[in-house]
Amino acid sequence: MNKEQIEKYLQVNPFEQLSNIVYNLIVEDIAYCNIMPGKKLNISSIAQDLNISRTPVREALIKLNQLGFIQMHNKSYYVADFSPNDIVNIYYVRSMLESKAAFLCAQSKKFPYIDQLKKIS
Repeated sequence: MNKEQIEKYLQVNPFEQLSNIVYNLIVEDIAYCNIMPGKKLNISSIAQDLNISRTPVREALIKLNQLGFIQMHNKSYYVADFSPNDIVNIYYVRSMLESKAAFLCAQSKKFPYIDQLKKIS
């Protein structure tokens, strides 16, 4: 995370709250495994990296904790670990979404790459 990322968010929406931007940046870093499960999140370090005060970082971490992305232990925040059951549930939901997306695409009868697919098959 760096201050340029915050600037990009503010260019799109200059009225966005900093805590929401920090929340989105941390979620992205967790989702892309830039921050690994079990890693300690330091409020001061994140604030310094983003060149902002600690308050929006603290607010973002509180929200992430409430949603289960991170956990609090001894007044410190850590990225939550995924249990094997969590991973199974993620793939179950993903398979449902992908099959529904394929169904909706087939129903719309709009196939922008149908000629390319025919050539491949």
